Amino acid sequence: LGSPLGMGGPDLRSLVTWESRRYGDLLLWDFLDVPYNRTLKDLLLTWLSHHCPDVNFVLQVQDDAFVHIPALLEHLQTLLPTGDRSLYLGEIFTQAKPLRKPGGPFYVPKTFFEGDYPAYASGGGYVISGRLAPWLLQAAARVAPFPFDDVYTGFCFRALGLAPRAHPGFLTAWPAERTRDPCAVRGLLLVHPVSPQDTIWLWRHLWVPELQC
Repeated sequence: LGSPLGMGGPDLRSLVTWESRRYGDLLLWDFLDVPYNRTLKDLLLTWLSHHCPDVNFVLQVQDDAFVHIPALLEHLQTLLPTGDRSLYLGEIFTQAKPLRKPGGPFYVPKTFFEGDYPAYASGGGYVISGRLAPWLLQAAARVAPFPFDDVYTGFCFRALGLAPRAHPGFLTAWPAERTRDPCAVRGLLLVHPVSPQDTIWLWRHLWVPELQC
């Protein structure tokens, strides 16, 4: 987590402290938690390399994604014991170009960056090999920061000479009308975006014995 932008929102410090003490599942860093700073979170691979050097896989995912944990784990189990050291898995964009219209959320002026984007996995959610963390850190030291974290990861992988791998179970432009369809989700690994309420609903209904697909 980064720091919230502005003073108008709720003060979540007490809840964050409680969650961290109870579950030990949060890191808090001193930067504004806004879209243009997401790349900074990727650089927390330093923490990962130090504290979890032997982890097989790392899931990078936005908080409004639904991750079908059993299906994802089942797929990753097929890649063990080697862990597939060059794994970079998700929904892959291979011909993306910068948006040049001023004022848009993903506007990139030519004075900042020229050319096309490298192949990259959608930031809605992707998996990388844990063994790549120190290599990605070395690449990040050579690759200039970029405001969009998923594109930046693609740049770093290209610097390492590695290509992303597409998997049809990652869908990061999930249509809202299919959000509450457990049969549509059951064979997938990750869908995005999904609201917190729909995530809870899906999780409950995926496992009812009466579900017939």
